[in-house]
Amino acid sequence: MLEGWARQQRSRFLNFDATIKPRLSLLKRFAEFSSQYPWQWQAVEVEAFLDNLRARRPTFAVSTARSSSSTPRTPGKPTVLPAQFHGCSLG
Repeated sequence: MLEGWARQQRSRFLNFDATIKPRLSLLKRFAEFSSQYPWQWQAVEVEAFLDNLRARRPTFAVSTARSSSSTPRTPGKPTVLPAQFHGCSLG
């Protein structure tokens, strides 16, 4: 499931180690936290996830929250992953 998303990120010439790998890690943690399919994700899950991260790490920076909240977004669907995830399992 995440391979198609990573491929799309690579096609945009994003650096794997600096950008794609951290985003994949964040998406995996978010999927585990929400226990939902990506097309079910809503703003409330992102807010709960960020609140949970902040509660566990008092030094959680605003810039980290901003970058974390923008990872699962796409234009027109603020908290939903790209269309290639629709119909796929989380496994």
